[in-house]
Amino acid sequence: MKVLHLTISMAPGGRRSAILTLTAHLERLGVRCELGCLHELGCSPEEAAGFPSPITAFEKNGLWEPHAITRLVEFCIKHGVDLVHSHDAESQLAAALLRQREPRIKLVKTFHRSLPFDSATSRDRLRNAFASAFCGAIITGSFERRDHFLGQNYVRANKLVRIPFGIDLDRFHPDEAGRAAKRRELGVEPSQLLIGAVGHFGDEKGVDVAIRSFQELCRVRNPASVMLVVIGNGTAKQAATLRDLAAQRPQCRVHFAGFVQDVEHWFPAIDLFLHTPRLEAFGLVLTESMATALPVVATRVGGIPEIVKD
Repeated sequence: MKVLHLTISMAPGGRRSAILTLTAHLERLGVRCELGCLHELGCSPEEAAGFPSPITAFEKNGLWEPHAITRLVEFCIKHGVDLVHSHDAESQLAAALLRQREPRIKLVKTFHRSLPFDSATSRDRLRNAFASAFCGAIITGSFERRDHFLGQNYVRANKLVRIPFGIDLDRFHPDEAGRAAKRRELGVEPSQLLIGAVGHFGDEKGVDVAIRSFQELCRVRNPASVMLVVIGNGTAKQAATLRDLAAQRPQCRVHFAGFVQDVEHWFPAIDLFLHTPRLEAFGLVLTESMATALPVVATRVGGIPEIVKD
């Protein structure tokens, strides 16, 4: 079987991590995979060269651009694609249009979004209804996202299936040697408690909540005995806002690590993982931290209560 995993772009984030993990393990099972970006790659060519499957950008610029659909059809014919696995609403629509010309190619979709953006307007819901009619299954990582999609869209309930997203246990596991090395690099003493938070700096990921929570902890605990490391990035304005927030209590040590490719090398150094989003579809970073044997504190939103047991 040949599968094309189609998404808007492969910009860094949870969706990309889920897609790359899925394709890597499908390849091990003998399922041949291709990666496709409707728009641009969203990452450097050097990053793309390290992906487990070949990647192609179709350079689509508008919602109904016929030339991009033609390029997609020609690609699928040339490469013998049997199934398109779309990972967002726009890719699902493109694949549904593809099926008008090549009905032998099957279609499934994974709904990753934590925001209601994909179903915000009646136009969005009509688009989703049309695309879902040509889709064999719609996969969600949590029951919460399943119920959300059903409540917002015109789709048969028997098409919705909940499959929690997987992670690569070859990457995420306890590592005592790596723990010691990373803590030395950060200047963290063996007796210090290192708390970790991961996410982009948009409001929905709640990194500001993590910083405020850490500052509250410093009220009741010696600030010198604890440290917060924030892994992720955002716009210049978002980064400045969070740094200003952290600077309000300089005695509370917050280290901004920025975006890192090798987050699996940071998790073993952490003692407690703090995840405080305002919206979260699944929380892949939670399962990654759990695989590294970290205790977790998280907000009760979205799919998180299906992962974290209180």
